[in-house]
Amino acid sequence: MDELTASLRAEQVEQVGGLLTDLSSRGVATLFISHRLEEVEEFCNSCTVLRNGVTVLDTDDIRSHSMADYVAAMTATGEAAGSARVRRAGSATAGGAVLEVKRLTVPGFTEPIAIRANAGEIVGLGGLAGNGQTETLRAIFGALLSDAEYHVAVADKEIRRPSVQASIANGMGFMSGEREREMAFGQRSVDENLRVVAHGLKRALSAEDLLRRMRTKGSPRQQMKSLSGGNQQKVIIGRWLGLEPKALLADDPTRGVDVATREEIHHLLRELTDKGSAVVLTSSDDRELAEICDRIYVMYRGQVIAELEGDAVNEEEIGRVSVHPSYQGKVSR
Repeated sequence: MDELTASLRAEQVEQVGGLLTDLSSRGVATLFISHRLEEVEEFCNSCTVLRNGVTVLDTDDIRSHSMADYVAAMTATGEAAGSARVRRAGSATAGGAVLEVKRLTVPGFTEPIAIRANAGEIVGLGGLAGNGQTETLRAIFGALLSDAEYHVAVADKEIRRPSVQASIANGMGFMSGEREREMAFGQRSVDENLRVVAHGLKRALSAEDLLRRMRTKGSPRQQMKSLSGGNQQKVIIGRWLGLEPKALLADDPTRGVDVATREEIHHLLRELTDKGSAVVLTSSDDRELAEICDRIYVMYRGQVIAELEGDAVNEEEIGRVSVHPSYQGKVSR
């Protein structure tokens, strides 16, 4: 099973775990590949870690090593990485509103919602799968056709008719984890992929400088499809890194990448917020939201049912609110 759970939410992963247990009880051997170490720890009996095509750790009993040992083996850092270290204490450290959305009705749902992202913040959209998180980001960016009128403002400048062109022109960016389907031009060069947005805006970017800055393996002349999935994803975020958008919308941006690349992407996103940008992201992994987000809007059936901030930004609280849709209101810091 190769990355079977990459785009699944927690409740769906639990179902996969049940299937694996059933297969094991019937004598079936399963080779399970995942970048989510909590799944490896929960589902697997033994573990082999590969790095650059070479076995660097091999165990008959997964509990003979800690998860920190496995992360260290994967990343060759000698210690476990920690996204939580880049999360701020909360919105108290953020600046004024960079992105404001009002009266937005998520396609397929009926109730309007409002979302705010401040300068220096990473804001998450959480909740169970299929409750409008992805559609919300695309509607804000103007990538979904809609007859409904809603308010989107970037740095106090209203976008009267949300569209992709208007969003980009006003300093908004978008990326998703659907590299092959939505983001990457596989047959084109890395250089062309990096500069595609800048070219439309008639702005200059240095592909070499960006690749160095992102520690991306490969040259600007390579075909995009020749890079690993993780390096492709860094190229995609690099399109925006050099432009420093006022707001970046990221839909599950670390889907299907390894632990080390996930950490690098988190730090690249924080680079943007350190310069005053705001990032709004979704993730199929509640742990990731808890690690990197300053605030989280929890969605249910296209509505925002809670806003988490401060100490309430944790995996347990996201899960609790998500499965109890009767909960309403703001969880205090």
